[in-house]
Amino acid sequence: MIAIGQWILENWQLIVAIGVLFILLTMTGTMTQAYKGAKKGLKEAMTPMGFVIFLAILYIAYQIYLKVIETI
Repeated sequence: MIAIGQWILENWQLIVAIGVLFILLTMTGTMTQAYKGAKKGLKEAMTPMGFVIFLAILYIAYQIYLKVIETI
């Protein structure tokens, strides 16, 4: 047990580097899925019904923005 703790203390930089690598790889997958979803949404927004829905979402987002700015 003491040997494991000693190894961790001696190699903490390696452990942190591996942890950061895992976090970056996880974020890469999430960002890739978000990009694919945005691309698909943009294609949908180019259809007539999708454009109307896109405008409605923009209007709602603008109203929320105005309320947030009003409270600041």
